[in-house]
Amino acid sequence: MPFSFNLPLPDGTKKIAFLRGGRELASRVFSVNAPTVQITSPASGQTLGQSTLITWTASDVDGEALRYDILFSSNGQEQQVVAVNLTETSYLLKRSQVPESGAATLTLIANDGINEGRAVLRNLVVSVDSPREPAAAQFILQQNYPNPFWSAATSRSAGNPATTIRFNLPRSTRVEIAIYDLHGQLIRTLLSQTMIGGEHVVAWDGRNDAGELASSGVYFYRLQAGDPSAGSGQGFVQSRKMVFVR
Repeated sequence: MPFSFNLPLPDGTKKIAFLRGGRELASRVFSVNAPTVQITSPASGQTLGQSTLITWTASDVDGEALRYDILFSSNGQEQQVVAVNLTETSYLLKRSQVPESGAATLTLIANDGINEGRAVLRNLVVSVDSPREPAAAQFILQQNYPNPFWSAATSRSAGNPATTIRFNLPRSTRVEIAIYDLHGQLIRTLLSQTMIGGEHVVAWDGRNDAGELASSGVYFYRLQAGDPSAGSGQGFVQSRKMVFVR
């Protein structure tokens, strides 16, 4: 029988059970460890454009499924909710969602159902006009950074738990970025949507589409934009190599 609740639970609560006549009807066991979360983009001090891709990495030592909320505060004012109950580790923030600010703060909350982990990014700039991001003259796929990169499961205190991939679009177009192994097998689709012209960034944390860590080794990431078969600069396909270490 499904059930939900919204109660202030005492610290250290590990289990909630519903009983009838001394018999347990339903229950849920909670971990006592808070998840960890880290924002990988944008960076502190960055000016937000018409659209900004927010990416992050998160982990939970107890293996709980995580959901994410995004809060935004302008010039030290009260935080406003931007997005809630997200399941992916990226979110495309639109300029229209946030007010003008010279010192904005972005707060990302990872929640395992009872415990919260937070990451805070300060000193973001949201201009009044925030003009459209200038488009690049051509399609460009940059080398990922860092490369190689390490899984967060390898070490909690060292290494780089995610790598970022930057690319440029000369105009608005349909974009797909995917990760493949040496045998050409699809590992993860990072992005598949229409995006405006300009510079963009997406992150990969070494997990496949099923949420499992990939094996250590060499991988390829491929950018496909527009319709490459149309010719005359209407489409673009390029791949680059990177190294992942568990």
